Amino acid sequence: LTHFCCLECEAPLRGQRYVMASGRPCCRGCFESLYAEPCQACGEPIDVGAAPAGPAVGLCSGSPRDLRVFG
Repeated sequence: LTHFCCLECEAPLRGQRYVMASGRPCCRGCFESLYAEPCQACGEPIDVGAAPAGPAVGLCSGSPRDLRVFG
């Protein structure tokens, strides 16, 4: 594989962690700034390495876990 790069910024991904976006590889930085879901509490992109669970789904690691969303 000679050309394995981020679909957005063309950064080389060989040996790097990446995320698939639209079926193509994307570096974590581009994914978080362009595709990541925003935290429901603070609006920051949710880290692709975070594993939300239970009531914390949709929240970043810095947001309170007991946040209730009403609406």
